[in-house]
Amino acid sequence: MEPRIPKGSLILIEKTTSAKKGEVVTFRVDSGSLITHRVIEIEKLGWDKLYYTKGDANDSPDGIALSSTDIVGKVVFTLPYIGYVLKFAVSPLFLLFLFYIPIGYTFGSLIKKFVNHKGT
Repeated sequence: MEPRIPKGSLILIEKTTSAKKGEVVTFRVDSGSLITHRVIEIEKLGWDKLYYTKGDANDSPDGIALSSTDIVGKVVFTLPYIGYVLKFAVSPLFLLFLFYIPIGYTFGSLIKKFVNHKGT
């Protein structure tokens, strides 16, 4: 969805099963992955609608038609690049430096105080 939504952005979606032409929606594909693209065409199909989408940076439309049950929601807010920060925040390296080392140091200090207190 670049350039409108840079890669690594955090998006907030409003849960819905419908959209208007031009809106950016998040939908689930057969593999279970979530994709966020713009609705470029809507076709009525009986009581349902078929949605055709395209990524803003893509040259051609997506090769699938979405039904309303495929749509998870529409994008209402984006925070550029915050997704990278959140991905790092749950990484093992981040947890090591911000959680495990300080806890280990604190626990070690408490044991040292306890051992020194017992010795006196």
